[in-house]
Amino acid sequence: MAVAISNIDSRTEDTWGRQRIRIVEVTFDDSYPTGGESLTPNDVALADIVFVAASPDASPYSVRYDFTDTNLVVFEEDDTEVSNGTDLSSLKVRLLIVGR
Repeated sequence: MAVAISNIDSRTEDTWGRQRIRIVEVTFDDSYPTGGESLTPNDVALADIVFVAASPDASPYSVRYDFTDTNLVVFEEDDTEVSNGTDLSSLKVRLLIVGR
């Protein structure tokens, strides 16, 4: 399965100098895959992604972007990745994404 991505509002398509920004809400699904859920630049209408910040209200999880594999990786409070197949369908995270 895949994450659902939605823009928070139309004003999130903005620029900072030469960078473009997106603020999106990501809803995870009921079967988290080891290594994370795919989030490519194309998913958020960018050519590349240079920075991602996740909202801190994802407790008890933290979400980080893996730039090498272009995945959103979810971690438990003890900083270990969530187990393969975990139901994260109740997890929604807002992301600030900077790219080109």
